Amino acid sequence: FFIKNMSVLFAPFIVGLIVQKELLFKNLVPIIVIVFISSAFVIILCGIIVEKGLQYLAQAREKTGLLVITEVMDTMDISLLCKYADVLQVGARNMQNFKLLKALGRIKKPVMIKRGPAATIKEFLLAAEYVVSNGNPNVILCERGVKSFDSQFSRNVLDIAAVPIVRKISHLPIIVDPSHGTGKRYLIEPMGKAALIAGAHGLMFEVHHDPDNAMCDGAQSLSIEQFKETTKSFNKLIGR
Repeated sequence: FFIKNMSVLFAPFIVGLIVQKELLFKNLVPIIVIVFISSAFVIILCGIIVEKGLQYLAQAREKTGLLVITEVMDTMDISLLCKYADVLQVGARNMQNFKLLKALGRIKKPVMIKRGPAATIKEFLLAAEYVVSNGNPNVILCERGVKSFDSQFSRNVLDIAAVPIVRKISHLPIIVDPSHGTGKRYLIEPMGKAALIAGAHGLMFEVHHDPDNAMCDGAQSLSIEQFKETTKSFNKLIGR
């Protein structure tokens, strides 16, 4: 699903024990996609730690040359994930898990931190500081929206202003996740464009081969065809 002139990171989103080997290499499974303005290709695994799933991702890396980024949810899992992953992701609800952040500061792998659903920008940056101050300077920030009193039309409020603010006061790269930030498929493209215009270093959004029948997050996932068209529009916006 590589779109010419855009660096795309494909991510099998494996929930629990749902590991579909055939889909992994043909259509991929329900996936999260991160689009960086310039970066290597990466595969992401989120959810419950299943070593077999990690092994599938390692096989996919061998076949495709993609790197692997996976979510870490507990300090006990770090050593296992480091065997397979090139980047470790801290989920939004672990953004202030300080024991986990300190432990990630003691590894050499890059770490991506998602903003907590009720976190201020200062708290977001201080979470990254726990990793950096413990010896790991390789941190990526991910804006994914914050909770609001109004959830009727969007899952969260995607804080686009956080992008230029972070770029002004921090040296760390920041990407934006309009899938979790809005929870609505039709909002991914316009909010993704807004994020890029605001200066985001990249985008993260979900893609599924059959989103209407997805077991998880189908409402905020693009179909494969929608993904192709959306990335074309992103390419056009950034002049690629």
